[in-house]
Amino acid sequence: MTGTAAAAATRTGLDGYDPYSPAVQTDPYPWMARARERCPVHRHVLSPDQARATEDNHFVAEPTTEFYSVFRYGDVVDVLQDHEAFPNGQGPG
Repeated sequence: MTGTAAAAATRTGLDGYDPYSPAVQTDPYPWMARARERCPVHRHVLSPDQARATEDNHFVAEPTTEFYSVFRYGDVVDVLQDHEAFPNGQGPG
């Protein structure tokens, strides 16, 4: 996790959260529960290695150095239904 991401996670109570880490990928549910309570929208800044990996992924529309995760169901529904406020053409996927 980069220093910026670590600092943001610490401020929100998500110490150690990195969606690419083996710990989170093995058992994401405790992290998701904590995020819903403490940080329902999380900004993740990619490490230089993670950013380079997105450049080589043909499924990524445009490489990026950060992304946001939305953890609460109602918020996810809102984001998915408002494509003007939340466009996805400028980042992964």
